[in-house]
Amino acid sequence: MNSLKGFIYGLATSITFGLIPLFTLPLMQKGMEADSILFYRFLFATIALAGMMKIHKEPFFINKKDILIIVVLAVFYTASALFLLWGYEFMGAGVATTIHFTYPVFVTLLMFFLFRACLNFKV
Repeated sequence: MNSLKGFIYGLATSITFGLIPLFTLPLMQKGMEADSILFYRFLFATIALAGMMKIHKEPFFINKKDILIIVVLAVFYTASALFLLWGYEFMGAGVATTIHFTYPVFVTLLMFFLFRACLNFKV
């Protein structure tokens, strides 16, 4: 049951991430800057996550040793989202989104073929 639940959550995430251009491009055409779009996107995501954590009674506590890791990951995620929005200004939204969301597949394949890294897929 957990793998089915995970599959459904993964599918929902893919669909919502795929809809980013649908909401972002009209805002950019009206003159809204990429950093403002990302601010509101992350603000609403933070509110939604906090609500889900509250509903599921998850603690908000963070260990001190994890803060640096969280900050680094947040910077990378923000940079990734910012580069995606900047990509919309230089190429078609479909091309930019496809490149952005298929890079994990390409990285996995490169790791497998160049470095002989083991691929562990559990379905």
